[in-house]
Amino acid sequence: MGRFHRVPDYQKKIMDELTEVHRARINIRNRLVADIVITPIKTEAEKIEGYIVMLLDVTTKAEEEKKKDNLIKGLSVPIMYIWEKTIALPLIGDFTQERGENMISSVLMESSSNDIDYVLVSLGGLNKFDDGVQSSIKTLNDCLQLMGIECILVGITPKIAMTFGEANKQMRTFGSSHEALKYIIK
Repeated sequence: MGRFHRVPDYQKKIMDELTEVHRARINIRNRLVADIVITPIKTEAEKIEGYIVMLLDVTTKAEEEKKKDNLIKGLSVPIMYIWEKTIALPLIGDFTQERGENMISSVLMESSSNDIDYVLVSLGGLNKFDDGVQSSIKTLNDCLQLMGIECILVGITPKIAMTFGEANKQMRTFGSSHEALKYIIK
């Protein structure tokens, strides 16, 4: 088996120490994905006599998981065009650090490639507003300011207003998207 393994010493170590079932996912030449299951065959005295090795082709399953992950990633940052050179970003549900980083990256890419002047970030659909969300929005605003783009916050609830603190003094805020749009059109 060592001839086929990229790191034969690692593979040998696993096999030398194997006492129970071992499972792993392997990539074969970056084209096929397989789950490998190695089960030791033991005597009544618990001595290993051999192994059963099963390779399960899960290439299609891995591709489907990747497509699903990409779809979820895209849906986690829905960017909508709502007016000339204006996009809206409705934040809904729970917000993680990964989602915040994805949001910043997606909005900056979209803004720079489409000559955007205004980004409306709607906070009304968030389940909670914590330091992580606040930090992501502040970073997004700072980046957009460097690009000459105005970041506008909308949908600020009383609960968000109490926790947002000093950061909201840097950004224009409105109670609703409608009010923000009136400002942009004007």
